[in-house]
Amino acid sequence: MNTTQTILIIGASTRAAAVSALRAGLKPRCLDYFADRDLVAICTVNRVESGVGVAGLERLALGLPQGPWLYTGPLENHPDRVERISRTHRLYGNAAETLRGARDPFRLVEVLRRQGLPYLETRPDARRLPRDGTWLVKPIASAGGRLVQHLDHATVPLAEPSYLQRFLDGPSYSALFLAPQEGGAELVGVTRQLLGTPGSPFAYRGNIGPSLVSAPLMSRLHQVGNVLCSAFRLVGLFGVDYIQHDEEPWLVEINPRYTASVEIFELATHRTLLIEHLRACGMDLEESNPPGKPKAFTTRAPVVGKAILYAQRNLVAPKIEIEDPRCRDPFAVPAIADVPWPGTAIAAGEPIMTLFTTGHDVQECEDRLAEQESFWQHRLKA
Repeated sequence: MNTTQTILIIGASTRAAAVSALRAGLKPRCLDYFADRDLVAICTVNRVESGVGVAGLERLALGLPQGPWLYTGPLENHPDRVERISRTHRLYGNAAETLRGARDPFRLVEVLRRQGLPYLETRPDARRLPRDGTWLVKPIASAGGRLVQHLDHATVPLAEPSYLQRFLDGPSYSALFLAPQEGGAELVGVTRQLLGTPGSPFAYRGNIGPSLVSAPLMSRLHQVGNVLCSAFRLVGLFGVDYIQHDEEPWLVEINPRYTASVEIFELATHRTLLIEHLRACGMDLEESNPPGKPKAFTTRAPVVGKAILYAQRNLVAPKIEIEDPRCRDPFAVPAIADVPWPGTAIAAGEPIMTLFTTGHDVQECEDRLAEQESFWQHRLKA
């Protein structure tokens, strides 16, 4: 394969995956909801209004020349659309049938239960459940903690298909796996998840990692990855969100796609995970696209953190100075990313951009991200 091979990337936000493609020596072509300034600087992008949603992404994709493609969130919640796009473009990722199984919360619980792994109880509705906050109402097509709420006497039923999952208090983590076609799964690593915004307590805010994992938990995560691969026939990169409780991973959901934590590991280790994903999914890559070699560290890898800066009120984006991403080492940790165009109207609760930092450990990264968030909120009066 020529190093200028184009790969189509489709999702709500594609910037991270596009930069991963550049690290892999490929040429990204993107369809997403934002077409942010730093993404447009590195590749061709078509923007779809978020109100039009995945239907607009599908429509644009079907009008493009045939070629390889992969998806980011929330396409995993739309297997029928993934299936239709894959009739025109060759998919390098988990196919529609895999998505139908892996994204079914009831099938996930059954697989975990049969294998003796920790699981969070699920119910199809709220009948006979206590309304005391010990259960969560979650949309079936969940994405980034959207619309997740505690079940209590003030809970308003969701306007879309939903289910109930028992709430477990504890820190939230995401484990990233890489599954080759021949089976099994490599645990790439774990990141600490940042959750919660005003009015949306479970909204995804970011990742920090690599996070240190104890030997017993590491062993359990390896078991989880292998069980999920076998049960759902997962291939390539996939993520598992879990609550850590008593040194056990209590699974919340599977994300059978390129996840937000991939760039954390690529930046921290200089490992080109997207190449490994594409090869695991059957792409024939020439040796001119070698997998990146992890850095030789005398100590453990540096910790990388990223956090989404959300608007606290309605605002219009000013001009924000950015370094030309075409002139930057693709493995260099940026200060900011996903930068909006000047004049963009951003409603309260919507993302403005992404902040990055590095540190010696997860806590230092989290503290630095909090400082940056405060700085930018003040500067943007967001």
